[in-house]
Amino acid sequence: MPFYPLPPILVACLALGIVASSLAASPLFVVLALGFVGAGLPVFWLFVDPRRPVHAAASAACAKLSRACCGSAVGGGSSAQLSERKPLHTSRPQRAGV
Repeated sequence: MPFYPLPPILVACLALGIVASSLAASPLFVVLALGFVGAGLPVFWLFVDPRRPVHAAASAACAKLSRACCGSAVGGGSSAQLSERKPLHTSRPQRAGV
């Protein structure tokens, strides 16, 4: 990503600016919204295994999907393998009387 540290910092500053602007305009609704988001954190922590990094699950799912789609990991395989890839699903069988 070009100018790497700048885009995330810019997005964070813009998000904080939007929250600050909303807080100045209608503080009750912003506090309620932030409270609602904060109330979801215990539920998140309940379902997340702290020993397993979040990115590991995403990487495993991405690799599995790429193998199912292309027959190899992303970036691997030849063009012949890519042209002969199998579809992710087949067409549904027709029901009798349709």
